[in-house]
Amino acid sequence: MITKSIAAPIRDATNTVIAALSIVVPVETDSRTLIPAVRAAGHGISRAMGWRPAKGARR
Repeated sequence: MITKSIAAPIRDATNTVIAALSIVVPVETDSRTLIPAVRAAGHGISRAMGWRPAKGARR
């Protein structure tokens, strides 16, 4: 099976990337439908680590 991965950074309160969240899916999968979910999960974990987006920053 050929696969591809989708990843998002995990940041701490100082905006430092401390980890990454990734999923691996078959290459046939339409990743455009998964990217928002992976990004949202990364933001949620980052918020739990104390990260806050800069005002006016694109999310």
